[in-house]
Amino acid sequence: MLKARRYGAQATLILDGGGCGSFSILEEWTDQAAPTRAGTARRLSAPALLELVQLVRQLQEPGGSAAANQKGVDTCA
Repeated sequence: MLKARRYGAQATLILDGGGCGSFSILEEWTDQAAPTRAGTARRLSAPALLELVQLVRQLQEPGGSAAANQKGVDTCA
């Protein structure tokens, strides 16, 4: 992890992506997030899981290019 930042009400972690440079991810998607309740597992909501599947598919496309209207999706050439 390079930095932790807040954008609005959301905590974001900036991570080292190796040869692709750096990228950011919501803190709540990581094990760095504060637990919501003791003894409960953190799970992605169905819409968040579908968004993650879509992102992975876009990154697996030849050239790794994501659609231009996908905010926050960076690619590595």
